[in-house]
Amino acid sequence: MIGNYKIIALCTCRIQDNESHNFIEKLNEKLVKIGCRLFIFNSCWVTTEGYEKKDPQLKIFDLIDAKYIDAVIIQADRFFNKNVCKNIVDKSLEVGIPVISLGLEFKNCLNIIYNHQKGFYDIINHLIIDHNIRDFHMIAGLENDKYSIERIEVFKKTLKENNIKVNDNMISYGNYWPEPTKKIVLEMIKENRLPRAFVCANDKMAIAVIETLKNNKIRVPEDIVVTGFDCIDEIYSSEPTITSAYISSQRSAQVVFETVKNALENNKKEGKVSLDSSMVINESCGCKGSEKIDLTPHLNDQRSRFCQYQDDDILFAQMSAKMQVCNDFCEAVNIFKGHKSLKNTIVLLKESILDGKNNPQKLDNNMHFKDMYLLYNGETIENNKKVEFEYLIPNLDEYLEDGRSLTFSALHYLDNPLGYVCFYFKEFSIANYYRITQIISMLNNGIGSMINLRHSQYLVSEIENLYKRDALTGLYNRRAFLEEYNELLNKYDGILTVIMSDLDGLKHINDTYGHEEGDIAIFKAAKALEHSLPENTLFTRYGGDEMLAVYPGKLDDSRIFELVNEFLDDYNSNVCKPYNVSTSIGVYYIESDSKPGLEELIKYADIEMYKSKIKKKNNRC
Repeated sequence: MIGNYKIIALCTCRIQDNESHNFIEKLNEKLVKIGCRLFIFNSCWVTTEGYEKKDPQLKIFDLIDAKYIDAVIIQADRFFNKNVCKNIVDKSLEVGIPVISLGLEFKNCLNIIYNHQKGFYDIINHLIIDHNIRDFHMIAGLENDKYSIERIEVFKKTLKENNIKVNDNMISYGNYWPEPTKKIVLEMIKENRLPRAFVCANDKMAIAVIETLKNNKIRVPEDIVVTGFDCIDEIYSSEPTITSAYISSQRSAQVVFETVKNALENNKKEGKVSLDSSMVINESCGCKGSEKIDLTPHLNDQRSRFCQYQDDDILFAQMSAKMQVCNDFCEAVNIFKGHKSLKNTIVLLKESILDGKNNPQKLDNNMHFKDMYLLYNGETIENNKKVEFEYLIPNLDEYLEDGRSLTFSALHYLDNPLGYVCFYFKEFSIANYYRITQIISMLNNGIGSMINLRHSQYLVSEIENLYKRDALTGLYNRRAFLEEYNELLNKYDGILTVIMSDLDGLKHINDTYGHEEGDIAIFKAAKALEHSLPENTLFTRYGGDEMLAVYPGKLDDSRIFELVNEFLDDYNSNVCKPYNVSTSIGVYYIESDSKPGLEELIKYADIEMYKSKIKKKNNRC
């Protein structure tokens, strides 16, 4: 619950499909009237069975949180993957959220089972009983598809009930598409084995059958009857209009709404409701149908949306290409900042991907709101800003008040979740839902490639460092130091300080405690020097236990000695080794108009360092 509103989570797949859009619009309208608001968690495409544990887009469902969500609806029939739905069910029930499943049955849930067979059964019976037809051919969908198998079983059962013999030659597979269907009908025309009635598993195939028959001067329904299934808009503009069957989005939304209301108001959490498909009588079976629909406005709208989709596709592809070569996320977001298609859009990224050091192929697989950083908020760049959910969207209270829904989809790259996008469109426009997939693809490619590039640049930098750095101390090796020294001389303004440091008693440490301890002592001596000098000092491990530093300016030698000794005294007192780490330091300062040679500077610094070493020995004596 957020504020005064109960939040209903709808888990769906392919929200951009017309039937999904119509259902959501009608369901949201009903929920708003009883003080509920709809949060839609969308998977942009179907996940193959067996891949659900690896598919990063499914991580969007991990964001369902009992802190905000009062009930979960799963459009299980849209996922075509029972394992995906079961995972959502299990996680929701585990935290006490009631679940309404559409199309698949699960334990401890409110299950709404779609009975598509009923409408298909009624169509065949109508042809047999009311039109006295006994010669049939069924054009099914995909050979191993669940719904196609169900409709074949209904076809066979209904014919047998009416004492009509059934054989395999009475069934063909049009794969739900026009072209395979046309080939089937043309082959039957050629072989002179047309039936009295074609019963099709969907409307697209029925339209293809009628078109093919008419092109071959075969009349529908006078010579051959044709029926479909799904009741798409085109059946009402077909000549003739087509008899079909479906479960209307209005009826489906009503039943789902009543089930949700029952769960919220009466605490009902288990049960089963059957939702039957209904036959719609039209002309293709020989009956008088409903009035024809002029689809010209619909087709014009479709054409307009298709052109807009193409334009958006080009624009998003250009944005993605530009994002891929950006150096940081603010630069990337600036590419699409202010674009109207992303105005009502929130982009959040996982904290772990903001750091270019992290390998994008090995990101953790978790997705939780608390781990997210707000990157883009409507028209505002919000890089590296963590927010609570209630403050995720500007004016969230206002938007909840006006009844709009929120839609969430996951961002991902190389099978790893990157974050997610929240869309809060004001209008239930199908064009907005089309853009969801386009925007997700654009961000996946753009941000994914960008973090991959940043990681590659980081790796190149690390390789260069390995090439330039001494493995033990992390200081420049001599070759890299010489390159940097030459660069320093290009900015030389006549003053340099050279410092030479030498570890005291290395042979004793190696001989007594081992070379591993000797390496530790060398490392600490190097860190002592590095810690005690300014940031723009050049360092190198000059010899085995000798460190060299050059600073472009004048330094106080007594202050250097003091800082180095403080660092090592602190180390010695804390680690309690059987030996103390100490160094002898020589500092040489030069002021000259001519650029000094490094070897000469090292020579004088070395002399000063040995003076320091001799002084230490004399003091011990």
